[in-house]
Amino acid sequence: MERNKFGFTLIELLVVIIIIIIFAGLTLPSYNLQTRQLTLKNEAKKLASTIELAKKKAVASETNESCANFNGFQVAINANEYSLIRLCDDNQTVSTYQFPVNSNISITVGAGNILNFPPAGFGINLTTNTITLKNSSINQCINIFLSSICIVDISASLTGC
Repeated sequence: MERNKFGFTLIELLVVIIIIIIFAGLTLPSYNLQTRQLTLKNEAKKLASTIELAKKKAVASETNESCANFNGFQVAINANEYSLIRLCDDNQTVSTYQFPVNSNISITVGAGNILNFPPAGFGINLTTNTITLKNSSINQCINIFLSSICIVDISASLTGC
């Protein structure tokens, strides 16, 4: 009697399932690492964009009617957040940026945690020259470099820290 062989045996199915489990087990840690690295790079880009925005708003002397005695813009940097502030008699926080929850990202500033940008962009003189963002869960850092006239440059790759 001849039987049709159109199915898979239990052994064949188990072998395929085991191969899939092994493959998933090997790729999942790499995926998590890539995700954390990408998050770190994106947060560095956001901070650099905020610094550029403060510089552009100061050069344009962008103010509003409630701002008396406009003195430019400022980026105030703390360990887990940074703020864009309009400098008036009563300083006005334009926006505050916080890192994503459970991202384990922190900021280290070279010298001074406040970047001031005077009106019309005249007299920019930054003492901070390197801002480092660190992801403590993967022990990697990315640097944002600032020249004395605030040319912003992000390092091309992550480094161990």
